[in-house]
Amino acid sequence: MSSSAASALPASAQHIWQVHKAPSIRGRQGKLDPNRRLKVKTVRERRACLRCSMLRIPCSQDAICVPCGKLVEAALHAHEKRTLSFCGCVRTRLGELNLFEYCIPPPHERGSVQEKTDKLALRSITLSFSSLVTWDLSTIVLELVEWLNNLHLSNTSKVGLLSSPNFLDLVEPHVGAEIGVSFQRMLYAESLAYTQPTSEEKHHLSIPELQQIGGIAGHTILLFLDGRLKPDSLRAC
Repeated sequence: MSSSAASALPASAQHIWQVHKAPSIRGRQGKLDPNRRLKVKTVRERRACLRCSMLRIPCSQDAICVPCGKLVEAALHAHEKRTLSFCGCVRTRLGELNLFEYCIPPPHERGSVQEKTDKLALRSITLSFSSLVTWDLSTIVLELVEWLNNLHLSNTSKVGLLSSPNFLDLVEPHVGAEIGVSFQRMLYAESLAYTQPTSEEKHHLSIPELQQIGGIAGHTILLFLDGRLKPDSLRAC
């Protein structure tokens, strides 16, 4: 995508996220002509963007790569609401986008955090509104998406629902017990940490401890998604 084309895009479409990291060494398959070799070298130095990497399609060295540029241009037209629009190239992996880095303790302290993690006792969570929930994964997902698109007061707790043993039983066959529990720990611990300053019921774990538990669990989710979000798995969504 040319620089002139990139400048014509909305400002929000021109954000580029990149983590500087030494390029990985990969084996070469067949001989490349000089021009193609130069293009491949340039893209590898910059790294292919996240979308091209997941879809296993050729990326380019432009500020916004050619495939992503076409996606943005398509979003400017009739199918804007159906397209992942105005998303600049993300030239890093999900596992490196550690949103929880600020609260993850150093390795030598994580053993004590794990002991505190067990005190969350997610399996003991009970829901007074359980009878109001249709315990079907597809139904819950659709209702959550609808609620997120039209936020309003609800007669059910979304955090409570997603942290409950019933929900874990629904997602465990799809992602495994470890990832299911990590998702619930992240959501429950971070929510408790957020609400503690104004809550009348104080939790036995402190806010920093809850943030540490949620941070470790959240990073586990990012690593899982980094390995799971591939064309085959996305095709089944």
